[in-house]
Amino acid sequence: MAHRSLSGRHLLVCGRWDPWLSVVSLDDALDPMNSGTDRAVINRLRVTPDATDDDGTAAPACGLPVSVVVAPDLRRLFVVNHAGSASAADTARMTHGHSGSVAMLDIDAALDRRNTGTLDAVRSIVATATHGPVGGALTPDGGYLLVAAGEGNGTEDGGRAITVIRTAAGTVLHNYPLAAQGAPSVHPSPHADFGRYPNPAGIAVTAAHGGLVFTGNGGTDDVSVLSLSAVLGGQPGGEIARIPVRHGPFGIAISPDDRLLAVANRESARTGAEGNTVSLIDIAGIASRSARDPARAHAAEVRIGTDRMEVPTRPMSCAFAADGALFAVSYRTGTVSRINTVEAREVRRVALATPDGSPACPRGVCAVGNHVAVSGGAKSDSGSSWLWILDAASLETVGLVGGVGNEAYLVAAL
Repeated sequence: MAHRSLSGRHLLVCGRWDPWLSVVSLDDALDPMNSGTDRAVINRLRVTPDATDDDGTAAPACGLPVSVVVAPDLRRLFVVNHAGSASAADTARMTHGHSGSVAMLDIDAALDRRNTGTLDAVRSIVATATHGPVGGALTPDGGYLLVAAGEGNGTEDGGRAITVIRTAAGTVLHNYPLAAQGAPSVHPSPHADFGRYPNPAGIAVTAAHGGLVFTGNGGTDDVSVLSLSAVLGGQPGGEIARIPVRHGPFGIAISPDDRLLAVANRESARTGAEGNTVSLIDIAGIASRSARDPARAHAAEVRIGTDRMEVPTRPMSCAFAADGALFAVSYRTGTVSRINTVEAREVRRVALATPDGSPACPRGVCAVGNHVAVSGGAKSDSGSSWLWILDAASLETVGLVGGVGNEAYLVAAL
């Protein structure tokens, strides 16, 4: 069937083991005739160059695209490639520790179906000079993209930098260091040797309170608070504080009023214990208060995905809606939660379903209008992942899109 106008609402899904960015028409996804199919996917855009595989043939680099940031004023998309330009064989041998990159795409080209399966929407691929980058966030003025480097050179442990990229030019200004000590662990997680390096994954920026940067540190079970001006200026001493959380965090999000930071507490890199909570951190006055007593900034902890404290749910990411409602996904239980941040409690929870009964494994979530989009699916074959469209009030599934990657990661609205 014909697609509706490309000037409508769209969702962007990172394909992970499929090195594409899927562009999904939200309007087509809401059409019941398309439910459970890939007909709402209007583009699958390559985001990595070719790489030479073990047999000497050239093929699209695996790259492991994991997150995407939209810069509407520049008409640009920025896709974070966790494994940069690594070949499929390289990532199959070792998922972690590869040199990272960010693919900069033109939005208009991304919406042009003639570019599907090609690199024609890519304007440049920026090497981050770090390893295993994960999350990205724009500065309030849109002038810079900040990317969290989650791993070390050839190791899962060792991430300690924020890459600062000029969005207009698509060039790296510098890599800003987070506090770390000693040598990274040579062991894969979980291992007791972790804990010296932060290994940041999620990153968020607020304009309020003088400009603050937050990173969710999976290696040290805490959240870094940094001065935005120091990060941009490359000034030493910009890391103001570390706020401890129960388990190593992954996704983080800031409320529309800049008052709360939500942190999805995924798992401990040291013990392997998986979390089941979202932390709510009070941003107001955080720079002064957390420097004296970081634990005081931790306003509340909300259990999600289960009614029992001992049951792990492995929260992956969270997102605020424009009205301040908070949504979070739990990978282990395959659930989506709506959180009342005033009462600090989960007020609704639903389990996601797949047509074939395979685990939902949700990873990404974003709010768009009256809907919530969730990306997920277990690692399997190319095109095996799913995108659920939920009603924001009831969390009822009102659309299901297939073919959005393999072990699809994070999702964003366009």
